[in-house]
Order: sequence, then structure tokens, then C-alpha cells
Amino acid sequence: MKITWNVPNILTLIRFVLIGVFVYLFAVPANYVAAVIVFVVAFLTDVLDGYIARKYHMVTDFGKLMDPLADKLMLIAALCCLTFSGMLHPAFLIFELVKELGMICGAGLLYKKNVVVYARIWGKLATFFFNAGVVLTFLVNFFEKIYPWNMVVLGIAALLAVIAAAQYLHTFLENRKGAKAASRGADIRKD
Repeated sequence: MKITWNVPNILTLIRFVLIGVFVYLFAVPANYVAAVIVFVVAFLTDVLDGYIARKYHMVTDFGKLMDPLADKLMLIAALCCLTFSGMLHPAFLIFELVKELGMICGAGLLYKKNVVVYARIWGKLATFFFNAGVVLTFLVNFFEKIYPWNMVVLGIAALLAVIAAAQYLHTFLENRKGAKAASRGADIRKD
């Protein structure tokens, strides 16, 4: 896949680099404040690159695939860090890993058929709530009264993610049904 060197794609590539910076800041010197700042900057670059890509007609195939991948990897990295440090229950990480694995497999199958599924409102809301929940979980270290609100926000994110995954599955099944119908029509014409 060819990279088009435009501002949204460069921001996406920067987000991939920020994943490593985030993990380093979290793990090596355990600088949670710097780590959460990097996490927020990565989220803001995601918002910015999407806005620029749509407003200035800079949407590319590279961006369609790599932008959500960068988001997913950053979120998974943050959930791993929070889980392994004992700040977050492993259920959130396991849920996110299972959901993302299913969605990546589905996206791969659809991509082979030249079908790209765009993020819909439920997926965007789930991403927002997961990111907010991660930030709030970091802040529990400094403001204990945030707990259990961080868990409530992460629970809402999980619910929205289930809705988004159901929409995605529906799109996948509809595409399969359409492909089978087209295949049957081709077989009929051959006879």
C-alpha cells in the first residue's frame, strides 16, 4: 500500500511513534503524568487528522486502514500498562483484545473483497469513552474521588463497543449474503 504524504497521514505515523513513547514513559521511569499527556496528545492528533482529512479531501486508503490501527494499538497499549500495573481490572483488557481481534479478522476478510467499513457513530463514541476512561484511570492516582467514575466510563465504553461490533458484524454478514447471492446468480447464468 502506497503512503500519500499528507498532513493526516503524517499525524497517523506520529501516533504510531507516540505509542512507544507512551509505553516507555509509563514503564521505564514510571512517569504517569508524562504518559497521560502523551496519551491525550495522541488522541488529539487522531481528532485533528480526521478533521483535516475530511475537510480538505485528503482521505486515502492508507489513512482508512492505518488511522484506526494506530488508535487501537494506543488504546491496547494503555490498557496493558494499566492492567499490568494493577490500576485496572484485566476484564477491560481482555474484552478489548477479543473485540479488536474479531474486528481485525472481519476487516481483513472484507478488505479482500474491496469493502472498507468506515467508523460509525457507535464506534466513535466507544473510542471516546475508552480514551476518557483511560485518562480518568490515570487520574485516580492523583484524585481518589474519581473512582469509581473511571469504571463507569469504561463500562459505558464497553457497552458502546458491543453495539459497534454488532453493527460491524451486521455489515459483514450483509456483505457475505450479497456475495453469495451474486455467486448463485453467476452459477445460474452458467447453466
